Amino acid sequence: VLKQIRQTHSNLPVVILTGYPDSGLMSEALRFTPLMILAKPIDMGQLLEAVQTVLGRARPSESRMSASPS
Repeated sequence: VLKQIRQTHSNLPVVILTGYPDSGLMSEALRFTPLMILAKPIDMGQLLEAVQTVLGRARPSESRMSASPS
């Protein structure tokens, strides 16, 4: 799925949540540069950090859009 996301939305920040933190799958996922890979059971602090990071990356483009003249 991440490979397909990268083909159409190369700059989209992606957080992977997995129930199977297999080293082979993790290595494959890392080839497509996810922002984070989190394993279940999820640590709420890590999830919050991931969401805040994604939102922080989204803000600059949003502020540029709102600053554009109408």
